[in-house]
Amino acid sequence: MTAEMLISVDPKDPTPIYLQLAKSVTELIERGMLKSGEKMPSVRSLALKLAINPNTIQKAYTELEHRGKLKNEAGRGCFVSEPDEKKLKTREEIRAKLIELISAAKEAGIRQDEIEELKASIYNEEINSKGDK
Repeated sequence: MTAEMLISVDPKDPTPIYLQLAKSVTELIERGMLKSGEKMPSVRSLALKLAINPNTIQKAYTELEHRGKLKNEAGRGCFVSEPDEKKLKTREEIRAKLIELISAAKEAGIRQDEIEELKASIYNEEINSKGDK
């Protein structure tokens, strides 16, 4: 089955189409249905298949490039990127630490909504402090 057949969007979904496309492609990559090095459909062919403006497809591909999911090779097209092993390992380590911390928080009687508020506060502070530099 080709990538064109697997990628989908829902025009009734309030999420912008380019983000739906990015999410659909990301899910296909994470499920192993799109493999590293696999060529993505051209902007024009995917736009025709999905009946979407080519600029929207290009915006989704650019977003996926920024996320490291796709790699654009001038004159050749867009390809699924090789996974960044270091990032994957770091993500796994962070996930393990979060599981540990959340378990400890539950044992200490901290509610889920409190954890969510704390997480959002810390995450936003981190982003804001990086922007100040």
